[in-house]
Amino acid sequence: MKWKNASLKNYLCDRRGVASIESALGTVVMIAVSLVALDLYRLAGAQTTTIHVAVSLADTVSREEPPGLTEAELRQKMNAFVQSLSELLHEEQFPTANANFVVAAVYKDPGSASLTALWSKEVALLGTTDPLTSCESANQTNEIKLDTDPVALPAEFTMADRETVIVAEVCVERTGTAFSGEVYAHYIVPSRDDNLATRLGAT
Repeated sequence: MKWKNASLKNYLCDRRGVASIESALGTVVMIAVSLVALDLYRLAGAQTTTIHVAVSLADTVSREEPPGLTEAELRQKMNAFVQSLSELLHEEQFPTANANFVVAAVYKDPGSASLTALWSKEVALLGTTDPLTSCESANQTNEIKLDTDPVALPAEFTMADRETVIVAEVCVERTGTAFSGEVYAHYIVPSRDDNLATRLGAT
């Protein structure tokens, strides 16, 4: 009888041990799943924010410039504006991440399909992580190439002769997360300054 009681006691003890292990493993799995779900949520938020930043850059730069500025003064003003706006958007939206911002004025040559970058400004800003790696250039797609001659924009995007558009690209590096890597977005909007191309030296 004592032997049976001892065996039963050991069995109960073993079951409690197994239950504890199962509970611990289940807790670890639940925590891991929760962390992955949280990071997916943050990734989706980062993608949405990156799109909004690209829209803000392009839309703000596309506004009409004050008259009376020489070409050199206009370029200097636009460069300074994009620099300060990029710094502001970075501080507000991606303070701990590395990011690269590129804004350009693209002009369609009359009588041809060629596109020319009349002006461009690139701003690379560091957060609290390592220096820029995958976002050394904001361009993360073959659809947009602002550093080539002629410039390339998405195939489905059409422009009229002598039209000028503002192109904004934003690349943000995510590090230290389950889904590390770059988040990229671009936005293209017609310039609201009808004379911008002429003022930037287009013929």
